[in-house]
Amino acid sequence: MDANKLTKSQLKGLLETRLGYSARVAELTVADLDALREADLRAGLLAWAANEHNQPEVREGDYSTRGLTQGGLTYPAALVMVSWLREDPETAKRALAARM
Repeated sequence: MDANKLTKSQLKGLLETRLGYSARVAELTVADLDALREADLRAGLLAWAANEHNQPEVREGDYSTRGLTQGGLTYPAALVMVSWLREDPETAKRALAARM
């Protein structure tokens, strides 16, 4: 698969097969992932899509994809969370505190 040409359908399939997402959760997650605009987040997604073991660390303040995955999030969910931390840090931090 050419990760630079990753389609929504391919991404949905990866979430379902690699991570066991249900079809509905995969659809919702694909929408969140498609909304990622920052270059480091997009690059992380493309790297993961090409090889699930390739999970570049992306940071926002005290948070990183590595720490978020160690806390139980999948790598794609961690990318979405980093984006949320950048856009609305207070709400994202509250959500993380309630989860972890």
